[in-house]
Amino acid sequence: MVLADLGRKIRNAIGKLGQATIINEEELDAMLKEVCTALIESDVHIRLVKQLKDNVKRAINFDEMVGGINKRRLIQKTVFNELLKLIDPGVPPFQPTKGRPNVFMFVGLQGSGKTTTCTKMAYYYQRKGWKTCLICADTFRAGAFDQLKQNATKARIPFYALWNHIFRHPKMLVAVTRSPVIFIGTGEHIDDFEIFKPKAFVQKLLGMGDIAGLVDMVNDIGIKDNEELVSRLKHGLFTLRDMYEQFQNIMKMGPFSQIMSMIPGFGPEFMSKGNEKESVGRLKRLMTIMDSLSDTELDHPKASDLFTKEPGRVVRVARGSGSSQAEVKDLLCQYKKFADMVKKMGSIKGLFSSFNYLFVTDNLF
Repeated sequence: MVLADLGRKIRNAIGKLGQATIINEEELDAMLKEVCTALIESDVHIRLVKQLKDNVKRAINFDEMVGGINKRRLIQKTVFNELLKLIDPGVPPFQPTKGRPNVFMFVGLQGSGKTTTCTKMAYYYQRKGWKTCLICADTFRAGAFDQLKQNATKARIPFYALWNHIFRHPKMLVAVTRSPVIFIGTGEHIDDFEIFKPKAFVQKLLGMGDIAGLVDMVNDIGIKDNEELVSRLKHGLFTLRDMYEQFQNIMKMGPFSQIMSMIPGFGPEFMSKGNEKESVGRLKRLMTIMDSLSDTELDHPKASDLFTKEPGRVVRVARGSGSSQAEVKDLLCQYKKFADMVKKMGSIKGLFSSFNYLFVTDNLF
């Protein structure tokens, strides 16, 4: 929720640039002030925040900009790159080696989630075919072994305790060591755990989605290829019917919040309006609206244009689905964002089904 709030504040700050009549030094300073405030409120070190601000100011020189350049897009990309630098030290993460023991030691404040994360990590590697076990090295906290035992038993992971050993760790901050983040927890459940990818993290933070992560998740669950859909996607075609069918697949994939954050156009704000149950309800609501669409509307290659030219269709769909015209327009807005993203992706093989893919765009700006 903290990350969703941070992403919302940063997106709002950048979004105001699009509403400005003239983008100049004053508008840039106002945007940076909001972004920096949001980062500081999220406990990002003030030295790093100042560094981000200075780097953006240094990169954006209005006096040297040539005519016709998209100032808003340039500022967006610069902020994106600076956010990326905050979480990506450029150091390859540690990779376990097969054929010998690999030991991971967790150090952190009491209550920071070490035991839960240890279990998630062991479960992650267990699903990848590794033999894993958990060792309780916490000899101070009451109930430490019992908590580990409960988690390990649930995940069917062997566990051990070293009752007579006291561990003392020389400690050093990540910012000092420039250590890379390897994994990130995405929820409370044991399988809410994934490899940390800096670029994808910033993309999801800013509501830009994470198609590559979605690809990996879909490959894991093995949804059958839809050759007809693949063929149309290769040509940049994506209809409302396609979106409806993929919503049905999304309902099967879960956890819902993680899936939605990976889809461009939905982002964290889609989830911040309620909990998991309420968000599932919102998606079902969109599907209910789509149930009132005609075959022509569902299969039209440019459905957004169709509804724009014939606004009476919005009125009819709203009445037929028991929804407001604003809800119908919101559905069409989400569809347009999704369809535009498909077109930008170029050559793909099987979006939302088992596939290999080729990105032809360097980023989503």
